[in-house]
Amino acid sequence: MDKSVVAAPPLWTRAQKPRTGALRIGVDAPSYGLEKVSYALAPEGVHYTKLSSLPIHRLARGEGPLRVCRALIGPRQDLVHTFNHIIVNRPFVVSFESELPRFLGDPSDATLRLGFRLLAARRCRAVLALSEAAAHAARLRMEALGVTGIADKMQVFRGGITVPESLSVPHPDKAHGPIHAAFVGSNSIRKGIEATLHAARALRDAGVDVRLTAICRSQSRTYCAPMEHDGDAIIADLAAEPWVTHYPALPNAEVLRLLHRAHLLFFPSIDESLGWVAVEAGLCGAARAVSNSFALPELVSHGEDGWIAPLPLRPDRRWQLLATEAGAEAWAKTQADLGHALARDILASGSTPAQLTEMGQAARRSMTALYGRANAARRLRALYLSATMRH
Repeated sequence: MDKSVVAAPPLWTRAQKPRTGALRIGVDAPSYGLEKVSYALAPEGVHYTKLSSLPIHRLARGEGPLRVCRALIGPRQDLVHTFNHIIVNRPFVVSFESELPRFLGDPSDATLRLGFRLLAARRCRAVLALSEAAAHAARLRMEALGVTGIADKMQVFRGGITVPESLSVPHPDKAHGPIHAAFVGSNSIRKGIEATLHAARALRDAGVDVRLTAICRSQSRTYCAPMEHDGDAIIADLAAEPWVTHYPALPNAEVLRLLHRAHLLFFPSIDESLGWVAVEAGLCGAARAVSNSFALPELVSHGEDGWIAPLPLRPDRRWQLLATEAGAEAWAKTQADLGHALARDILASGSTPAQLTEMGQAARRSMTALYGRANAARRLRALYLSATMRH
């Protein structure tokens, strides 16, 4: 979970007894991400039970397949829905956000092949990518390893989220006054705080009265480039600007209220597995200014409900210079280029409060269509029914 957002009370509650005829779905280790694609959707006729697991993953050495495998104990279920994990003793469906199998470090091809063989087994009934980008990257990896028998199980299921009803209507003060922008991300370097500052300063230099609220912490390192970042200096830069308000963290409810008041969210991330804050910002009626990293272009229609600044990408849709010395050397220029590209496109759109408010409403409509919980719940129940009929 993004540590710049103080976690809200967990959505998980243990139900007592399933209704007669209900589908019994087990979940293992409920965690960030899983609730949005399973029990938080509360699909009709589905009963969830949290299951415990034998700690075989803790006995594994190195980064082998056992690290992502779970042997579950507890009452029998019709199916298990897991997030990233591979279940070795129950029929299951697995959702994943970026990589599957989710091995940390640098796993060998042999380790990856074994993970894919476990997913190809009959026990795995469906593989549910949270984005088209994740499905594309998984298929590329399968092709490179010569693994078959999984691609036909894969489909995109994004899950569903909502914001409070009070935030689902336009904020009354957005049509006039200054442009309110937001940045949210504890991993501030990776998520683009430097590019955000470049963009906001360029807009102000062009005469646009932008006020930025940044929710982020100081950060000195990121896996995106092998270099030291002066995170304290960036935070000091934020504090020195009279048009910037900075918070190290805020409760989730406060973040959502901030996004509801904002005309736009800056989220020019260098590497992003999905971009939940961009979804929430859209649902709150804010336009989004993002990079083209991984799944972010699936969330924004350039010039209609936000803007997309280009990074050079690898075939798997991640930054071409990710985690390389060349990336470290190009870092400062890349951040400046992202920021100036976004500022240029925002200026070209008019950059008035009224124009940005209209784009924010378009963002609300597009994110509701992609992530509306009612439709997601109906589709999830259908997925479970189909999976339980596969033997």
